[in-house]
Amino acid sequence: MNDAMIRNIQSLGTTEERMKILSAVKETLHSLDPYGVVSRYLSFSSDDEAQKDVRIIGFGKASARMMAGALDALGKKPSYAGIIIPKGMEQPDLPGFVDIYRGSHPILDSSSVESTKKILSNLDGLSDFSSVIVLISGGGSALFELPVDGISVQDFAAVSRCVMNSGGDIHELNEIRYMMSRVKGGKLARFLYPAGVTALIISDVPGDDASVIASGPLVPPTVTEEKLRQNLEKFSRDCSDLAKLSDKLDGSIPDSSDRIFRRVQNRIILKNTDFVNSVANVLREDGSTVKELMIPVTGDVGEVSKFFVDTARSIFKDIQKPFFLVAGGETTVTVHGKGIGGRNCELSVMVSSQFSSDEEFAFASLGTDGIDGVSPAMGGITDTAFRNEVSDGEVQASLDNNDTFTLLDRHGSAVISGFTGNNVSDIFVCYYAGKTAVAKTSSLS
Repeated sequence: MNDAMIRNIQSLGTTEERMKILSAVKETLHSLDPYGVVSRYLSFSSDDEAQKDVRIIGFGKASARMMAGALDALGKKPSYAGIIIPKGMEQPDLPGFVDIYRGSHPILDSSSVESTKKILSNLDGLSDFSSVIVLISGGGSALFELPVDGISVQDFAAVSRCVMNSGGDIHELNEIRYMMSRVKGGKLARFLYPAGVTALIISDVPGDDASVIASGPLVPPTVTEEKLRQNLEKFSRDCSDLAKLSDKLDGSIPDSSDRIFRRVQNRIILKNTDFVNSVANVLREDGSTVKELMIPVTGDVGEVSKFFVDTARSIFKDIQKPFFLVAGGETTVTVHGKGIGGRNCELSVMVSSQFSSDEEFAFASLGTDGIDGVSPAMGGITDTAFRNEVSDGEVQASLDNNDTFTLLDRHGSAVISGFTGNNVSDIFVCYYAGKTAVAKTSSLS
């Protein structure tokens, strides 16, 4: 899987700046591969795991590589090992004793529920002498789920979709999920008690809140009963499916003082800022000037594209020399067309359209999981040549129909990797050298 990362890097690397950006991302995907991150963490923190009844479970886009690292660190066959990964992800190279189940993402379906039941069925008989390693990464909200009795998969999916479409943020959505689920909002801990539990988490959310990642299966929520009630009332007005389920919901959210959390540790072992730091450091190796944004970049792609262009111009005005700007985060897109694309493809096209034809730049927006929206790309990389090659009409048509992958692919700017086995949200890299004439003068000095 790792050898194939950025499969079309040679054809994309038409300029020195493009190749530098893509090479830095590729190197980071290798150095921060979940296999090594998990293996190193467990090697230093679990000296006695080999003496126990050890069971390893995982769910999310990075769970296969995480499982490989956990098995390497353990050094022996565990009592049980099983993961849930998305449909469409290539078959992982794992030992035959590892159960590999499939689930749906981003919307829950019956495959995720059946896979969750199979994982949980192998967690019976846990004791004080048992140890459970739980590998959690982005995508886990839909891949690992068990609705409470009386709530169907269709009910769960319909309510989740309605809450999102009604303007619910991730916290409000999770609070509704807590009441519909038997394993989210800390409830998974009930299935694992009284074993010692170590949750290793790869964060795909801005701010790295463990209660948000995969809807916090092992994190006791801080939400109050009053807040849950208000949230339920708020969305029941717009979501008839939620209103119909009011008598089925489970509001018994576990508290942090509950004994089920006595031996639970949640550890975030990889996050977006780790990627930002790594990409920036690789770019610095040849002496290039590199600036980092350590605050997550979020919001609508239109606003974010303007932010990157304005920021690049502002930094150049201050330092008067070419530089790279590296940031991370996650944007949002309003889908109103039926084209092929995603937030990263769209952002890369939007940024290019906002630079003028005589500005020297390159910009990449890439999803670290390797799949951007409904496209086969991880995102796009654009530059001055792309800006001047495509017409304004082509750009507008692609944006109107959310068909930016098609545009990027047609002009040799769609970045293809397939599933990377990682997932820490998105990475943005911008190279900027001012007006073309200024850039040429700077390169000769």
